[in-house]
Amino acid sequence: MGKNNIRIKKNKNQILKHIYGQGIALIVLIVIIFFWETKSPQKILMLYTLVLAGMIFYLFFYIHHLLLLLETYENSSLLYQDSLEVLENINIYIVDLNLYYLYMNKSDISFMEKYFGCTPKVGDNVSKYLPKLHYDLLKVKINNALSKGVQTSSDKLNYKGKDIYLYTFYSPVYNTKGQAYAVCCITMNVTESVNEKKKFKELIYQDPLTSAYNRRKIYDHYNKKIRKTNTKVWIIVFDLDNFKKSNDNYGHSVGDQILKDFTKVLHSELPSTSIISRIGGDEFCAIVEDTIYEDIVGILSSIKMGMHHEFFYGVSVSMGEVYADNTYENDLDHYLAIADRRMYNHKKSQKR
Repeated sequence: MGKNNIRIKKNKNQILKHIYGQGIALIVLIVIIFFWETKSPQKILMLYTLVLAGMIFYLFFYIHHLLLLLETYENSSLLYQDSLEVLENINIYIVDLNLYYLYMNKSDISFMEKYFGCTPKVGDNVSKYLPKLHYDLLKVKINNALSKGVQTSSDKLNYKGKDIYLYTFYSPVYNTKGQAYAVCCITMNVTESVNEKKKFKELIYQDPLTSAYNRRKIYDHYNKKIRKTNTKVWIIVFDLDNFKKSNDNYGHSVGDQILKDFTKVLHSELPSTSIISRIGGDEFCAIVEDTIYEDIVGILSSIKMGMHHEFFYGVSVSMGEVYADNTYENDLDHYLAIADRRMYNHKKSQKR
């Protein structure tokens, strides 16, 4: 935008220079004519003829040049505008300091028609088209750009139950005196990129067999969410008893189905906010927040009952739990070791 404005300014200056040049040349010629009026009539006639021929040549030459400059100016303006119109999925609009539209490209108009049900027009205030909440947020971002320079924002828009993700640049527009008189807003629809990133995260964090989380996820969650805020949580480990025997007797397909069914039991009994991960062959772990001990006891009992109600080919489950009350100081392995000891003690007590 800045380069285009400079180019247009240069063309204007060239046009003005030629106009001024013609004016000065005419003044000089008039002075010469008045000077020669005191001379002989023959010389005056000859001078008039030469002056007239020169003026005609001069005017034709510079009118032609002037037309070329005007054409260049118009073409550069059209080229600049057209280059903004061909950008797909990139919405460009410019507002003045009072949030009146100075410009918007076709992509922005289509975006407003689709998501807000309106067709913005140059000269109207943005408040005419945006809900108050959106308008107030935009006003804050515009003011930040005017006071701090170029700003960016990531926004989420819900449209027919689906999330639309937008990334916007807010850049002040300055005049020749260095004063900001408008803000250029460039918005890109990055929904596809965000969704692809989510799918990628699911792939790296998901156990492909059971669709539960994997070991990486539970460690990352503990370190990035739990430990940083010193959140108190319950950590529960699960180990399927007689799984290897059942797997050998009935085949791997049955073993896989047992793991899938057990994952369903965990998801149905544990709170929906729990992080459930498969951390080994037949070993699972869950991080449970905002739950008291009595509720944990009831949940573990329900999981055992769920195993009895399903057809698990003689497979049962052993569990061990620990209340992690100082997650900032202790890593996940510290609490897993405690929960493992309690689980194996529970196994030993069952065999007696």
